[in-house]
Amino acid sequence: KPYAGTERSLVIGVDIGTTLSGASYALLEPGKVPQIRRVTQFSGQREEKDNSKVPSVVCYDQDGNVIAVG
Repeated sequence: KPYAGTERSLVIGVDIGTTLSGASYALLEPGKVPQIRRVTQFSGQREEKDNSKVPSVVCYDQDGNVIAVG
């Protein structure tokens, strides 16, 4: 279904799993059907991989609050 908005927009989705995490994005352009694209290469990877997931890392402070995700 074509995007009904009037301005271009970027949508980013992040799936933070307990073991692996992934990301995808879509550029929304008025009147065009959005194409969801997976991020298949992350910083530090030498080449694209078929598996678009990377190991999850979540850092908590002493009170159990999330302070960093990577």
